[in-house]
Amino acid sequence: MTTVIVQPGTVQILCGLYRVDVHTDSIIPSAPIPLHGVHVEANVVDMVTEVTLTQQYSNYESVPIEARYVFPLDEGAAVCEFEAEIDGQLVSGVVKEKEEARREYTEAVARGDGAYLLEQARADIFSIKVGNLPPGKTCAIRITYIVALKVEGDAVRFLLPTTVAPRYTPYRDTQEAVPSTGVISHFNYWGLGRAPYGLSLNVNCEMRSPITKASSPTHGIAVTQNSATPQRAQIALAAGLTALDRDLIVLVETQTPHEPRLCLETDPEANGSRAMMLTLVPHFELDDIKCEVIFVVDRSGSMGGSQILQARNALTLFLKSLPTNSRFNIVGFGDSYQTLFPEAVGYSQANLNTALKHVSTMDANLGGTELLAPLRAIERMKTRADFPRQVFVLTDGQVSNTDQVIAQVNSDSKNARYFALGIGSGVSHHLVEGIARAGKGNAQFVVDGERMETKVMRQLKDAIQPSLTDVRVNWGLDEIPAAVVEPPKVKSLLGYKKPEPAERPFRQAPFTVPPVFDGSRFLIFAFLKPGVPAPKQVTIHAISPDGPLEVALDVKEEETLEGNTIHRMAARTMIRDLEEGTSFMHQSTGGYKRATDDAIKKEIVRLGTTYSLASRHTSFIAIEKRPNQPQFQSSWFGESYIVPKPQPVVRNTPTLSPASSISAPLGGRGGYGGGAPRMRSAAPPTSTSSNSGFFGQVTGAIGSMFGSSPAPPPPAPGGAAPMQAQAQRLSYASAPSAAPSPMAYESYSADKRKKSRSSSGSNAMLDGAVAKPAMAMPSMSFARSSAAAAAAPMPRKEKEMKLSRASSDDDEEEAEGFGLFADDSVNECMMAAELGQERLDLQPQSLFMAQQQSRPAGRAADPSQTLQTIVNLQLIDGAFEPTQALATALGVAPGLFQTLAASLGVSAGVVAAALALAYLQTKLSQFAEDWEMIANKANSWLKKTLKAESSPRSPADLVREVTASL
Repeated sequence: MTTVIVQPGTVQILCGLYRVDVHTDSIIPSAPIPLHGVHVEANVVDMVTEVTLTQQYSNYESVPIEARYVFPLDEGAAVCEFEAEIDGQLVSGVVKEKEEARREYTEAVARGDGAYLLEQARADIFSIKVGNLPPGKTCAIRITYIVALKVEGDAVRFLLPTTVAPRYTPYRDTQEAVPSTGVISHFNYWGLGRAPYGLSLNVNCEMRSPITKASSPTHGIAVTQNSATPQRAQIALAAGLTALDRDLIVLVETQTPHEPRLCLETDPEANGSRAMMLTLVPHFELDDIKCEVIFVVDRSGSMGGSQILQARNALTLFLKSLPTNSRFNIVGFGDSYQTLFPEAVGYSQANLNTALKHVSTMDANLGGTELLAPLRAIERMKTRADFPRQVFVLTDGQVSNTDQVIAQVNSDSKNARYFALGIGSGVSHHLVEGIARAGKGNAQFVVDGERMETKVMRQLKDAIQPSLTDVRVNWGLDEIPAAVVEPPKVKSLLGYKKPEPAERPFRQAPFTVPPVFDGSRFLIFAFLKPGVPAPKQVTIHAISPDGPLEVALDVKEEETLEGNTIHRMAARTMIRDLEEGTSFMHQSTGGYKRATDDAIKKEIVRLGTTYSLASRHTSFIAIEKRPNQPQFQSSWFGESYIVPKPQPVVRNTPTLSPASSISAPLGGRGGYGGGAPRMRSAAPPTSTSSNSGFFGQVTGAIGSMFGSSPAPPPPAPGGAAPMQAQAQRLSYASAPSAAPSPMAYESYSADKRKKSRSSSGSNAMLDGAVAKPAMAMPSMSFARSSAAAAAAPMPRKEKEMKLSRASSDDDEEEAEGFGLFADDSVNECMMAAELGQERLDLQPQSLFMAQQQSRPAGRAADPSQTLQTIVNLQLIDGAFEPTQALATALGVAPGLFQTLAASLGVSAGVVAAALALAYLQTKLSQFAEDWEMIANKANSWLKKTLKAESSPRSPADLVREVTASL
C-alpha cells in the first residue's frame, strides 16, 4: 500500500487493489485479487457481542504472494483472538510488542515460513498481512473481538463497520503515524459492484427478555425467531451477501430493555483475578438551562454529496428547536474556517432567519479537513457564566490527526461540553466518539437510510440539560481490608521521603467516570486487587441542580462468572485511556504523578500481552513453520540478499470507501472514491452446547460467552472442523443441533463469464481455469438464496420475519445469487435484490428528512414530510400563523381557524397552535421524540397567550377541544 505526499497538506489517494513491485514500488494493476470472501459470525448476549470475522485468501499465481488488507472495526472493540488456517493446519496468533511482531513476521517470510500479522493502525482501523501464501493455496484468517453495544432508544445497536474513508492529512500534522496510517490508499479498477469479494453475516441474539423487534436501517435482513424461545433470534442478510460499501447496523428491541447489570468475573487462568462491570441506562429529567450553542460544521471536500445535505438537515433542525433563551453561532471549516457571527448572538427571529439562509447555501467547498484550528479558536472565545457553552461538531471524521483533535477537546472540556454527530458511511467512529469522550458529551451517528431527526433531538435535549457534577462510583472498597494491609516497614534514615498515597484496592476503567445522560448507556469497569474481597454493593453518586442523585446495585457473589471477557473489556478501556492521555498515569493531582511516555507505552504493552489485545503498541503474530524451505544467505535486513526461490509479490486488497463515484482532488487536497460488489451466502448452521455462563442465571438457557468455551474439535480432513467451530463460541443450551448442510457454490469463468454450479461439503470456488482449493467456511455459499433459506433449520413452531429498510415496499421478491465477476447489469440486479426493491436514490429529497423514494401519484403525503412542514412553519417563540400553508399541512380548510376562534373565544393564532399540537399528537405520534421540543415551545406560547387573552382554558384543554376538527 503506497501513499504519495504530493506537497504539504496534500495527499494523492489511490483506490482499490494493485500489485506492487517490491523493488521499484511501482504499481502493476493486473494482479488477481487474493481476498474473495468475508464472513461475520456475531453472538449478541444482552448488551455485549462477540464477533468473529473470517477472511478467505487464495493465491492463483505461480509465485508466493503477500496479501495486505486494511479494514475497520468498532471503535470500542477489544480484538482478542487471531488465527490462520491453511491446509488443515490451525495457527494461533500471540500478542507481542509491535516492533517485535513486525521483526518476527519479516524474518519468517525471509525463511519461507507462513507469516500472519494483525496490527492496529488506529483505534478503529486494522491491517492484516498474509505472508508467503503458496501458489494454489487458500487460507482463512479469523479475528475475534468483543464490544459493548450502544443504546438507541429502546433498542441495542449492533454496528459492523465495513468502509474506510481516506483521511485528510493537515500540513502541520507531524505525527509519526501519518505516512503509513494517516491516509488509507485505494485503487478502484472495478467500479461500484465489481470488486470480487463481499460480506456474509449471521447474528445470534440471546437477550434477557423476549425480543419484540429486529430491524436494520441500512440493509435488508431476515429474522428467524422461535416462539418457544422468544428471547432468541437469528439474523441474516436477506440477500445472503452484500458489498462492503456502507456500515451495517442492526437494532434489537426487547420487552424489558436496558436493565441495570453488575457483574463480577473470576479468571481461573489468571490466578483467580477478579474484575467487575457495571452498566445501566439512567432515566431522569431536569429543568432545561439557558446556554450558548456553537455548531461546528464540516464543509471539507469529503462532505460532498449526500453528507453535506445531511449536515444542512441536522443544522436546520437544531436551529429550529433551540430554546428561546439560547445564544448561538455557526462555524464552518475546511482548510480554513468561517464564523457566521463575530460572537454568539441571541435567539431572535432575525438572527434565526439569517442562520437558516446561511445553512441553505452551505456547501462542501472549503477544501481539506482541518478541524484543529476552529476548535482552538473556540477555546479562545470568551464564555459567559450564565450561558454554559455547548459545542456540536458535525463531521464525517475524515482526518488523520485524531489524537491532536481529541487532546484539544480535552483541553477545552473545562469551559464547554462537546457533542459530536458523525455523518455518512465511512465516518471515523474513533474521532467522533473521542470528541464526545474528551468533551464530556455524547456521540451520535447518521448513515444513509437512518432517520436523523430523532438523534439530533436527543443530542439537543442532552445539551440543554444541566451537567451532573461530582459523578463518582463507590465500588464499596474505599477501605483496604485489614487482612491485606502489609505490616509497617522500618524506614531508612538515608533517603527517606514522605510516604506515597496508599494504593487503592481497585483500578477503575475508564479512570475518569464518564458523564451521565438520560437514555445513554453508562458503562464502567474495575479490577480488584488480589486478595481484596468482593464488595457487597456498588453505588453511583452525582450532584444535580435539584439535589443529589444516586443508584445502588447489589453484588451477588454467588452468581460470579468464570472467564476473561470482562477482564479483556476492562483492559481495552484502560488501554484507550492510556492512548488518549486520560489514564491514571497521566494524572498529576490526587496523589498521582505523571508518568513518562516510555512508562505509558510499557503499560500498554503489559496490558496487551497479558490480556491478548491488539493496541497501538501490540500486535498479533502467527508463524506457520514450513520445514525444508530455502534459507537466505545474508540478513533479510542487509543491503543485499540472495533469494534462491521466487520472491513473494505484494497484493493489496481493496479497502472500500463509502459507495460513491471517484472525483478529482478538491482544492488540491485529494480525491475520494470507492466501490464494492454484492455477494451471497447462506447462514451457517446453528451449533449447540450446554455450558452455563454470563446470563445462565437470568434465562436458564444462555451459553458461555463470559465463561469458558468448549474446546474446538480436532481438525477434520481438509481442515474444515476448526473453522466450523467458530459458531460454537456462544452456546445455546436448549437450541436444537443442526448438522452442517452441503455447501453450494456458484461462480463465473474469468474469461467467458460462464456460470457453473456445483455442491460440496466445503466451499470450493472456480475462477477460470484455476481451481481454487477447498476452504472450510461453512457459511459461505454462492448459490441462489432466499430469506427463508438463510437461516438454519428450526422447530416447526417458528415464525420468520423479513425486515428491511423502512422505505422498502416490495420486500418479498426472492433474491438471486450471482457470481463473483458479473458484469455491471448483474451487479446492479444484485444490489436491487439485497434491498428487495429498485435501488434507492440516497440523496435527501427534502429538508432534514430521511432518504426516501419519490412517491407515486395519488399516494398520501409522507408523514415525515408533513412534520417538516409543520416545523418550518413554527415561529421562533413557538407560535403558528393561521395561514393557507398550515391548513394544507394539517389537511383542514383555511377558514377553520376563524370558525373555531369565534366559537372558542380565542384568537385565530391560538387555534392554529392548538391544531398543530393536536396534529402532532394524533397523526405523528410515531415521531414524538422528533417534535417534543417543538411542542414544548408551542405549549409555552399557548400558556402565555391564553393567559393574556383571559381564557380559562389550559393548553391541554384547548388541544383536546380542537382535536375533533382534524
